[in-house]
Amino acid sequence: MKTIKHPVFVETEEKKSRFLAFLLPYSVLDSELDRLRREHPKANHHVSAFRAFDGKKRLIEEAPPLSYVKPGR
Repeated sequence: MKTIKHPVFVETEEKKSRFLAFLLPYSVLDSELDRLRREHPKANHHVSAFRAFDGKKRLIEEAPPLSYVKPGR
């Protein structure tokens, strides 16, 4: 299985909207998500998901039940 060793960042703009994408190692996912939310307080959405294998080589795919959306939006 291939793993992410270093964070990757991509930025794109579509119809005057700016999109930031971060690919992060699973080991730092929680702390980096918290940091990114603080670093980008004006973002309308913070969406996360992950893929991993458990100890029995079964694929685990998860995303929060509801993507984090800033209250009042």
